[in-house]
Amino acid sequence: MTADKNAVQNAAIIYKGTNLEEAWGVKPIALPAKLDFGPQVDVTLDKMVVIDLDDPKSPLRKRAINLVSTFDASYFKKDAYVVALHFNLETAKISSGMWSFNGNKITPYTPSTGFHWVYNDVNDVASDFFNLLTAMDLSKQQSKEGWYVMAISKSYLEQHQNSKKSSYFQRI
Repeated sequence: MTADKNAVQNAAIIYKGTNLEEAWGVKPIALPAKLDFGPQVDVTLDKMVVIDLDDPKSPLRKRAINLVSTFDASYFKKDAYVVALHFNLETAKISSGMWSFNGNKITPYTPSTGFHWVYNDVNDVASDFFNLLTAMDLSKQQSKEGWYVMAISKSYLEQHQNSKKSSYFQRI
């Protein structure tokens, strides 16, 4: 008997925090993982979910509809994967200013990469799933948790197979 691929992916998310290996064949880092994003904020990645927008049974697919690109305001409804990363953040160093993932080392913000940061359309009933991370005020001690979400076009991945492998997310 062959296991249902989506059931295997759902189980992987529950037990490992990620379905990266089951979805893309890439060995993930062990979760939870502390990541280095500079001295101001302690960052822990505890979930990493790959959602196939073309597979209605893909894990969390129903919660990833009506995603809008922050780059060009286009909708991602098919021909793409969504990668949802759940982070826990805590102020490590009180200082002035704000801190956010924008402009960070996860992926560059350009259309040529095939990666787009996304957010749920405000009219989408599923928008409560992605409690998106917002900027942190560094002038006070605080912690927050939330999702950082990006869409990756399948045509880009076909042309750039190594894009499935990011030093942050794969086990080396």
